[in-house]
Amino acid sequence: MRKVELTSEEKYRLERVSKAGKGQISFRANIILLNNAGMSAPAIAKMLGITHQTALSWINKYQKDGLDGLKNKEHRIGRPATLGDKTREALSEFMCKSPEEFEYLQTCWTISLILYHLQTEYDLKPSYATVKRQLKKLGYRWGRPRHSVVNAEDPEAEAKVAAIRQAIQDAGPDDLVVFMDESDVHLLPPLRAMWMPPGKQVRIPTPGTNKKKAIFGGIDVLKGDWSYYICEKKRTAEFTEYLSQIEQGHSVGNITIVADNGPAHISKGTAKWIEKHPRMKLLFLPKYSPQLNPVEKVWWFLKNRLFANRCYFCFEDIETIIHKFFAKLQPANILQLAPLNI
Repeated sequence: MRKVELTSEEKYRLERVSKAGKGQISFRANIILLNNAGMSAPAIAKMLGITHQTALSWINKYQKDGLDGLKNKEHRIGRPATLGDKTREALSEFMCKSPEEFEYLQTCWTISLILYHLQTEYDLKPSYATVKRQLKKLGYRWGRPRHSVVNAEDPEAEAKVAAIRQAIQDAGPDDLVVFMDESDVHLLPPLRAMWMPPGKQVRIPTPGTNKKKAIFGGIDVLKGDWSYYICEKKRTAEFTEYLSQIEQGHSVGNITIVADNGPAHISKGTAKWIEKHPRMKLLFLPKYSPQLNPVEKVWWFLKNRLFANRCYFCFEDIETIIHKFFAKLQPANILQLAPLNI
């Protein structure tokens, strides 16, 4: 019986290829591993449903050329594949998988890990720039993921969306349909990427002790008008005060408020307040659906424009800059920045 003798390194690489499940080469690597374990070519053929000659052929090719002998010999028409082409082809095979599937103690792909994987598994040695360029050609980008609730579904989602759409459709010229949300504003500035001089990392001062305030905001999706209220907390009392301000600023017509399922929005105190104000109606967005609330875009724009990498040492300065920001934001800008997605 012809038996392939493997070093520990060769066996390790074959096992990696076999587990990766990348087409025919994975199947062929398994043939070599079975032979190394003591199985003859006829026994392997019977187990895998192939001919004796096929099993023996791949054993011979591995003994002659190693892993390269297990690869398909392609006959290309046109120019030979460049290093960039080969890199892109390899990236398309494994980037959709987690590094943990290849037994790396790492949860995310980085350029350094990609370079190591390309060298050890594909015998490719592209540059850092080549990998980045080929990733972009495949449509990949470097960014932050978002949290999501696993298996989170709102059984009333369709009914809630239908009710909101109906409210928008039925709104008269004097009515308001306001999508609202609340957010926190901190003294501690959020850090964002920025241009910095060579060899110098910009230092952003911190206030020492972080404090925060709340801000309620809402868009009338019919006209683009924006209303907001800065306060200390995000409780029922502050929420109903914000609703009172909207009502007082709009003396005629009905007002529909569209909100998420935040504690202040669904509290008994808020429900009692709504009952006492017949012109006001409160509708709720589906649970786990922040993307349906256009106000989220306004918060993102506000914080990235005014607070990223900038420390304010008192809330008076923060409130002043917020007032200036919203005073310049016209209805047309609001509707363009935060389009309705429902």
